[in-house]
Amino acid sequence: MVIAAKVETLWALGLRCFPEMMRLFNVYAESIGGAQEHIVLEAIYQAMAEPELLFPPVAGVSKERRRYGIAGCPVVGLGQA
Repeated sequence: MVIAAKVETLWALGLRCFPEMMRLFNVYAESIGGAQEHIVLEAIYQAMAEPELLFPPVAGVSKERRRYGIAGCPVVGLGQA
């Protein structure tokens, strides 16, 4: 599958459907170029390895996910070289 969209569109969709994950991306974006960037990135990979923490059934958010036909699932080996 190939997806083409403006980054702003994808970011807005992520905020509506996966706010927990987007908060992590915001934390990482703020750390880019800083001394803690690598540590922050590792912490985010660890958080993403726990899908029940990252994709909880949040009232209203699940409805948005269904509306857009979007789902999240863990990927084995995420962030591992």
